[in-house]
Amino acid sequence: MREYPFSVSDGVSGLVLLCLALSAICVYVPCRWRYRWVPPPANSAVRQYLPYLYLVYFVSWPFLLYKNYLYYRYIQENGGYVAFFSDYANLVANVPLIVRLMALLPLPLLLLIFVFEQRKKLLYTVVALYFGGSIVLLLTGTRMGPFSLILTLWYIAKVKSGKPARFWRLAVLGILLTVVANFIALARFEEEIKGRSILNPVDFVATQGVSLGVTEVAVLRPEIFRPHVVSYLLHELQIEFVQADVSNYFPGRQFGYDVSVYLNPSLFSQGFATAGAYIGEAYVIGGIIGVVVISILVGFGLRVLYQCGSSSGLLVLVAFIMPQVLLLPRGFLFGWISSLLRAAILLASLALGWAVYCFLADNLKPQTSAQQASA
Repeated sequence: MREYPFSVSDGVSGLVLLCLALSAICVYVPCRWRYRWVPPPANSAVRQYLPYLYLVYFVSWPFLLYKNYLYYRYIQENGGYVAFFSDYANLVANVPLIVRLMALLPLPLLLLIFVFEQRKKLLYTVVALYFGGSIVLLLTGTRMGPFSLILTLWYIAKVKSGKPARFWRLAVLGILLTVVANFIALARFEEEIKGRSILNPVDFVATQGVSLGVTEVAVLRPEIFRPHVVSYLLHELQIEFVQADVSNYFPGRQFGYDVSVYLNPSLFSQGFATAGAYIGEAYVIGGIIGVVVISILVGFGLRVLYQCGSSSGLLVLVAFIMPQVLLLPRGFLFGWISSLLRAAILLASLALGWAVYCFLADNLKPQTSAQQASA
């Protein structure tokens, strides 16, 4: 964000490291305190929904593919990756309304099927179809959404299996995601792609370190952002519904955007910005005490999410909000609430469709001879 290196004093650096250490401890302790193993959920009661979920999934999937193709074509013709943040309104207007609406369904359906289904071949099929339909978004340079979804599916699979996670599998997954992330980052900025750079994990770690810089700015100048704390939290409830780009920016809209404007308003106006950082936002809210309290709440929240794994219905809600929880280090404090609100709307529409499906199934089902005689 700066033409020249932006550095902070040793005192600020020490305070940032203290915040990181305290947050790590305060998140971990509630998770580990009196830990009890939670058995995997029983899926027998929810399998009745699977035929309906598969039907709607395969009907809506082509709309997802078409929407992503239109996004990709528009982005390629209008400045590349930054179009997501500088021209989002026109990007969305490029897609017909019916396509946008139907394209909302595959993701919740994927999560529902992934929680309810036990047959691995069918699971592999629906997952492969979803990411196959989303591959064009990866080609545009976006990666956090697909990556957080991959980790969410991995977590749900571990909960369903009831078996402890194997470190080597997680390590392999991490290495693969790092390589893909480097490739996407290089393609995003149209740099020369070299195998050595793609395989270099330091590049990926350095990119994630942007949020550490956001926390440094928060610790350095909290008085700039503190007046907007309430506005930040309220607008975070909208992030799953309203895309905030540079055209509709105003101070207090997003914490990460305000940091970007502070660092380089000219570059921000072109669509470049930093991500958020929950530790930085917590520090702005309440200093060191704010970091401690919010981190403890995050730890207890993670504990609750784990305990919800014993029920298929609750595990569905976990699947919906887990991507935003995983993105907390680079995201928003209330992003998970926005995901929960969005899930409620989508699940309500699917519940209405289930009622119609059951009505049609009962009325179109051929009658037996005994039923015909009684009629």
